[in-house]
Amino acid sequence: MALTFNLGNLFSRAKGIVQRSVSSGVTDLVTNKIGLINHLKGFAIGAIFQAIPSLIWSFTALWQLFFQSALTMLTFDWNRPDGELDQQMKSQWNGYGAVLGATLGNALGYIVCGGIPATSLFAIDERMALYVAQQVGEEGLEEMVFNLAATIRLGIRNLAMHGFYNTYKNVRRWLKQDDNPLINQIFGNAKADQIKANWGEQDSQPFTIYGAIEERIERIPSAFWRNFTEETFEEAIDGCFEASYVVAFSLDGYFAQKRIEDQANQRVVTLQPDRTNEREEIVIAGPENNVKTAITQALVSHQLIQNRDVGQYVGMPVDDYVREKDLSLRIKFQLYSVSAPPYVTVGANAVRRVTITVPDVKRSALDWGQLRLALGGPNGYLWGRWRATARLGKNEYVSVFGATADEAEDRARAIMTLSNSVIQTITVTEERRSDNRLTNPRLQKYATRVYPGHVTIINRQRVLAVDQGRVAVNGNYIDKQSRFDLWRDTAPENFAADIVELLRFS
Repeated sequence: MALTFNLGNLFSRAKGIVQRSVSSGVTDLVTNKIGLINHLKGFAIGAIFQAIPSLIWSFTALWQLFFQSALTMLTFDWNRPDGELDQQMKSQWNGYGAVLGATLGNALGYIVCGGIPATSLFAIDERMALYVAQQVGEEGLEEMVFNLAATIRLGIRNLAMHGFYNTYKNVRRWLKQDDNPLINQIFGNAKADQIKANWGEQDSQPFTIYGAIEERIERIPSAFWRNFTEETFEEAIDGCFEASYVVAFSLDGYFAQKRIEDQANQRVVTLQPDRTNEREEIVIAGPENNVKTAITQALVSHQLIQNRDVGQYVGMPVDDYVREKDLSLRIKFQLYSVSAPPYVTVGANAVRRVTITVPDVKRSALDWGQLRLALGGPNGYLWGRWRATARLGKNEYVSVFGATADEAEDRARAIMTLSNSVIQTITVTEERRSDNRLTNPRLQKYATRVYPGHVTIINRQRVLAVDQGRVAVNGNYIDKQSRFDLWRDTAPENFAADIVELLRFS
């Protein structure tokens, strides 16, 4: 099956990438802020819920829950009246309201006083805003994760105590019923009547398991054996809890080490194919064997492509083929809204790509510095919704967009100094934000600084053989073309020699 390219779908042909600028207006700024806040909100919520389970359901956390439950059972007053149990539950939940409020207040404080000001800085300086947002986000995320984990643990503990108190009250109320023979069978009628009369009443003496054990130890007549038994009991409990914590910590450490060992064969490699361009990096992650293969493929692909837009090599604009063209030397400029590659969209910052084609170029104009100067030098120029169209005759036109009418016209005239063609007329029009452009942000053009990126020089020559080259209205022809970087501070190596070879007639 033949490979078919749709020129309209190539990224280099796209004219509707959303571009934010300072002059885009209050509505666009608010829209960008809302989108960024939603993105950060989704990231923060996902990170929080990913980190909380490890803080709650680790072996150490489970053992701590068991330890607190066992300690509660040992020190619980089994003669405590129902009213006091209800009051304790109410106090616990009232205190939980303070903890919940503190967690929510801390999160709101970071969002209102940290997150919103950080996103507002995008209207001033995007790099500064990203740095501030990263610092605030890391600190705030850590605070929220630990606060929320502690709040959840305390809520689970309160729920467990609430369920235990209610269950205990109901069981005690059931055992004290006159028609319930279970307590009589266990303690006998005389003892059972005494228990029913005093159990859970206001004037009953407190009774705890820990207190009962200590009281039993204190009844030992021999001081030697009493001290021996007391220290044995206390140290056995302390040693049991300490050893259990060691077991829990060891289990957590073992599974953490196991996860690390499972990922031992995973590798993350950062490639920098061009040492002169620190911004261009390729990150490869995966199993070690796959990473080795991917590194070779990435380096080979980079040498072949070298940040080229495939659309520049697949075909030229459609009108070059449907209208009669003279055989001439042509150049196609490619400008970007970033000063150096990689020309890829990062986050919400879409890279604007601008293409300008110049026909009938002077051979003397093929100078690297002169080509950059025609585009405004290393700092480029302001691109926007004003379009300057220079008519050259014989159905040839050169169109240049600018942020203002004067900018568009000046840039069109500067670019035409590279051409032998003479400007017949020049028309400047404005693309108004109306109709479809009003509802489709991708069609709106905002004032954006674009920088020289690449230039493709095409030398179109006529061939005599019928089976060679492309067939046009004016005969067969072939295109010799080369692409050069304009974003560098110095001219590419062998630039002059490559130009000589490109201009040589086949």
